[in-house]
Amino acid sequence: MEKQEAQRRREQVRYHSRRYYTEDDPEISDFAYDQLYRQLETLEAAFPELITEDSPTQKVGGAVYNTFAPVTHQVPLESLHDSFSQEELREFDRRVREAVGEVEYVVEPKFDGLSVALEYRDGLFVRGSTRGGGVTGGRHGEHPHHPLRAQGAQRARALFGGAGRGVHVRRELCPPVRAPGAFGGEAL
Repeated sequence: MEKQEAQRRREQVRYHSRRYYTEDDPEISDFAYDQLYRQLETLEAAFPELITEDSPTQKVGGAVYNTFAPVTHQVPLESLHDSFSQEELREFDRRVREAVGEVEYVVEPKFDGLSVALEYRDGLFVRGSTRGGGVTGGRHGEHPHHPLRAQGAQRARALFGGAGRGVHVRRELCPPVRAPGAFGGEAL
């Protein structure tokens, strides 16, 4: 019974992941997706023998959009973990403090945009890419007047200037409300 339920949950999560990440046409809310994903995680935690290599719980993000050339990230871009209760927030804080010591948080509203990695060397833009599946993303920001090239390069020089210095920046890009299709094709 659990085996069939795990398979059913994996298929549901894969379907909705594809609708969200690859087709950019979700059918359910982020919250409903997170709950579905959590149900699969809970089932796999209770029955570890049901975990498969291709389970959505063993991957990050979705497929690379076909409009972008593939890029392998030097450092995998992991997915951020959602917390839905005070208990989960306290557990997150405990893990962070255990790993890095004293920490101060900045909390912002959740933006549902496009997660990107930007690379700069010697204060100059080298490469931009989408998160994709975490290990491989899609290259973007090639246009010489792309706003991230100039804005990011100015900040990179100010913060990390110096010969041979490089920095990787992770950002969430959100289109203005008046331009909901801005992440397609040449917009990046």
